[in-house]
Amino acid sequence: SGKTEEFIHSFKVNNKIDITREVVYDGTTIYNENRDKNYYMNFNVDQEDFIFSNLKLHGLNITLGSAFRSPPEISKSVAWATIIWYGLLSMFSMIALIQYIRNSRLMEELKYANKNIEIQNAELKKSIFKVQTLIKEVHHRVKNNMQMIGNLLTLQQDEYEDEKVIFALEQAKNRVQSMALVHEKLYGSTSLEDVNTKEYITQLIDFIDETVSNADIIPVKEINVSPELNFDSETMASLGLIINELITNSYKYAFKICENNYLKFSVTKENDMYNLKYSDSGPGLPDDFDFETSESLGLQLIHILTDQLNGTVTYSKIGESTFNISFKEAEQLA
Repeated sequence: SGKTEEFIHSFKVNNKIDITREVVYDGTTIYNENRDKNYYMNFNVDQEDFIFSNLKLHGLNITLGSAFRSPPEISKSVAWATIIWYGLLSMFSMIALIQYIRNSRLMEELKYANKNIEIQNAELKKSIFKVQTLIKEVHHRVKNNMQMIGNLLTLQQDEYEDEKVIFALEQAKNRVQSMALVHEKLYGSTSLEDVNTKEYITQLIDFIDETVSNADIIPVKEINVSPELNFDSETMASLGLIINELITNSYKYAFKICENNYLKFSVTKENDMYNLKYSDSGPGLPDDFDFETSESLGLQLIHILTDQLNGTVTYSKIGESTFNISFKEAEQLA
């Protein structure tokens, strides 16, 4: 037909050089449908870059064109950067995976530890409750035993008519009651260790009023103690006995019938020392009376109890009869 037909094919050699070949021949349309119309664009080789050769094959005039193209080489720096980037990415991914596994294990261990702690806390609460119950029972029994002793002293009083003996037994009963009151307060306390000072003193004074006072002697009571002040049981037991002696002596020696009787009581704190101040409306001790060497059982008891608290006791009658007792809490002496 006189038309020039073309056949184009391409292939790679060793993955490094691309080769394309173009065959143009006359007299046949074989392979015409394989013509790559976008050949030059795809291969990116200009037609003038082809090398053409004219051949005759079986009477056909054939023009053979060949072109070569080497693929662009990747820069070594780019290649190394890519390798390093993938290496770092892999390393960070591995570190993240290891950390995730480690955190997962730690979380499991933490959950297990928390569960054990909860179990131990529950068991500890049960044990504490049992101990508290036992301690309360001990305080309750001690209080009951002391009250029984007080009742025995009351029965003993009924056997005597001597006023001195009766008063001595009354004092002994009050001393027992002052200690029993400590255990009664501890029995009702939530801490089982500390006693509220103001509540204890108020109740102790009321009890002494009932046992040693009479209708003609009604003293005015001024109690200056912080509602937040608490003492341990050992300190409070000693203070209770001291207060009992002071108030009993006021009823016995200071207060007069149908007069303006009063007593003042305060507890304050300075640094690590406490100060107990007690005053009454009486005339006070005689000028020639040495209360430090007195053979009075009550005063001797005050000195002994003050020494146990590592404290000191002083007396003054300037203005009014006043005892000052400086002491430390028993727990501070341990």
